[in-house]
Amino acid sequence: MPSRAIGMGMCPRCGKPGTVVIKAGNYVYIKHGNTWHYIGTIDKVNLNKILIKDEKKY
Repeated sequence: MPSRAIGMGMCPRCGKPGTVVIKAGNYVYIKHGNTWHYIGTIDKVNLNKILIKDEKKY
């Protein structure tokens, strides 16, 4: 299964913003340029805490 970017988020490992990516349908990563940080499996990660809400839309 291909990877899928679902939005921008803050990395809980390093505190930098990056793209939240779900790989193989189960694993959550945050990509900062060429660096990938593994966050955990989709069932154990709270995406509401990681994703950055775009307040400009509202």
